[in-house]
Amino acid sequence: IDCYREPHPHPRALGAPRRDVNLQGVAVVRAVSRLGGEEAAMVARLMTAARGKPETQKHVFANLFRYMQIRVMHDHAEPPKVTAAERVS
Repeated sequence: IDCYREPHPHPRALGAPRRDVNLQGVAVVRAVSRLGGEEAAMVARLMTAARGKPETQKHVFANLFRYMQIRVMHDHAEPPKVTAAERVS
């Protein structure tokens, strides 16, 4: 976040209104914080760093959204089926 440089002005800096999709992303990011203490600390660190550089926020939100998608898929995945032959080896 500290090294990020965006060549164009950030839309929020120009007063662009929040879109519904942005608000949904914020809800998903908040859900990441509720997954546990480590996740809450991670989100807090990222949000603190991104607050100083608003142009990074879209990337932070996108990656937290992706993190939540992976967690949901992982939490709902069934363990792989292991055959008797695979258990022996």
